[in-house]
Amino acid sequence: MKISKILLSLALIAVLLCGCVSADQTTDTNSESAVVSTNNSSKVDSDNLLNDFISSKAYLEYTSSYNGEYELSYAIFDINNDGTNELFINADEGTGFNNSWLFAIDNNKITLVKEHYGFGTFRYSQAQDAIIVPPEFRPFIGASYYEFCTLTQNKLDIKFVIGADPDDQSPQREKYYYKTSDTKKDITSDEFMAYFNDTVSFEWTKIDSK
Repeated sequence: MKISKILLSLALIAVLLCGCVSADQTTDTNSESAVVSTNNSSKVDSDNLLNDFISSKAYLEYTSSYNGEYELSYAIFDINNDGTNELFINADEGTGFNNSWLFAIDNNKITLVKEHYGFGTFRYSQAQDAIIVPPEFRPFIGASYYEFCTLTQNKLDIKFVIGADPDDQSPQREKYYYKTSDTKKDITSDEFMAYFNDTVSFEWTKIDSK
């Protein structure tokens, strides 16, 4: 009888110990699952940020001088190939001139990189991996320039400029040039035009202007 009681007691202790181990393991597993779930939910979708910025009409704060008067449109494009898209908003005056805003994402927030007024719209050069900024005036013989810029740390930096100056020998002709921050050289008209051979024009989508 005593042996039976001892065996019964040992069995009960074993059951209790197994229950404690099982409970501890369950707690650890649940804790790990909670951490993984939290980390996944903290990932920010840049496209959602840009789309929310558009759908909420938050851009109207920046386009206030053009609201209700000119047609607004937007384009989304990854201009520096870092996997995160940037946003362009354009106000078309109907004369060839446009006011444009370039936005980027900085610390999970939309930030204004550049506001620009010029003739034409922003374009992208595939060969130069650069944004072509439109000139601030309507180009004419002997007077044109185009800035090719790159986006670095949410700042638009000029990579180089191409343009045309008047030809002193003939008023009806122009001399083309290529210029960086520390050099300037003459180029031919064919070389000048070649910089635009592979340009990409953005797809613009209309949005509310008020």
